[in-house]
Amino acid sequence: MKLKKAGFDFKQVEVFCQVVRLGSFSEAARAMSLTQPTLSAHVASLEWTLGVRLLDRKGRKVHLTRAGRVFHDYTLSMLALKEKAERAMSTQADHIKGELNVGGSTIPGTYVLPPLIGRFRGRYPDVLFNLVVGDTREIVDKVKVGSVELGVVGSHPSDRSLETREFWKDELSLVVPPSHKWARSSRGVDPREVLGEPFILRESGSATRELMESVLKKKGIRARELKVACRLGSTEAVKQGIRAGMGVSILSKKAVEVEVENGLLRTVPIRGTRFTRCFYLISHASRTMSPAGQAFLEFLSTQKESR
Repeated sequence: MKLKKAGFDFKQVEVFCQVVRLGSFSEAARAMSLTQPTLSAHVASLEWTLGVRLLDRKGRKVHLTRAGRVFHDYTLSMLALKEKAERAMSTQADHIKGELNVGGSTIPGTYVLPPLIGRFRGRYPDVLFNLVVGDTREIVDKVKVGSVELGVVGSHPSDRSLETREFWKDELSLVVPPSHKWARSSRGVDPREVLGEPFILRESGSATRELMESVLKKKGIRARELKVACRLGSTEAVKQGIRAGMGVSILSKKAVEVEVENGLLRTVPIRGTRFTRCFYLISHASRTMSPAGQAFLEFLSTQKESR
């Protein structure tokens, strides 16, 4: 006989096997904490779906029909496979391992994610990270196509296919060499004083440069007024230029944290001005994460307030 409708579920299969194992509807109902009418309804629905009688009821006892014996052999295999799958998923959840591709725009990719990855691997040493560093647009595109599972970027993506969470607030500061006349200024400097100093500028398209120009513009200062000594293509290059005395610049405080602690560079406030921005943690809204990706996402959420 043909199936009267497509599909049956594991609950029906489990009820059927329990009835067969105990030989009684009432015993099976008690063992599964179901009412007997509910349990009987599961079996009846299964028989109706398959279009065959699976059980003969004789008094309080039940016996497999010929079709029931055939189906029972398959159900035992189904339940064994289900248990094996559940064990495999449990192992995945308890023992996180495998490769994980993550991405970060320049500042988080260079200065924020590496130490966090180190801490995460202290807990899960069998996770191999592939960290891609690029500009915000590159990282957003990689998350969208699935070549990285998680990204940290410097602007809020408008794409609705992405899930976006605030991750970390960054602040920029005027950075000078320790020998500079402003290095020990407690009051900071006036915004227009910056115009008189050789200035090291990041390349066009840099999120750091865009934020700097936006904030200075609100103070009536345009980028073309800066006394540009050179344009450099990375934060690391700008730091080396400042240390070499080529000029001053405005950089992320996070990016110069180590140099400031070691006395190699100094940060100087610009009076009446704050350069702040937010970095965002992004993932694909409809794509299932790997166990390692999910664990790293949860880890980053717990680390959010501790940086």
